[in-house]
Amino acid sequence: MEEGKRYHVGDPGWNTIYSARINRFLTIAAEHGTSIFWVGLPIMGQDKYGDKIRIINQLVASACAGQKMAKYFDTWSVLAADNGAYSSFLKMRKDKKYASGKDEIHLTEAGGEIMTNYFLSAIKPYVNWSAL
Repeated sequence: MEEGKRYHVGDPGWNTIYSARINRFLTIAAEHGTSIFWVGLPIMGQDKYGDKIRIINQLVASACAGQKMAKYFDTWSVLAADNGAYSSFLKMRKDKKYASGKDEIHLTEAGGEIMTNYFLSAIKPYVNWSAL
């Protein structure tokens, strides 16, 4: 990589640098006996961000797959509509709630609750809650 050169998400150079940083982080954690639960970013309504987030999620998932102490949790579909597309409204219990804000990127409190419930359920096989 050229010193001082600027890369953008998705550029081959950016992907290489970002992957190396992820792997370094995961390696340092593993060397200290620390498990990592990495939660991927959810679907977004704006394609210009969503396309970049997809790339980041793929790089992180790939890096986590190569580390024994790391587990990646894909959340892309957690906040997607039944057809897999972005929707700001999601069914939550019996009613529909806004899961993301007007910017179609950041989560609302309801969206955060959906993500939290998903994550706590997904980590059950990896956490001994009675020991805490």
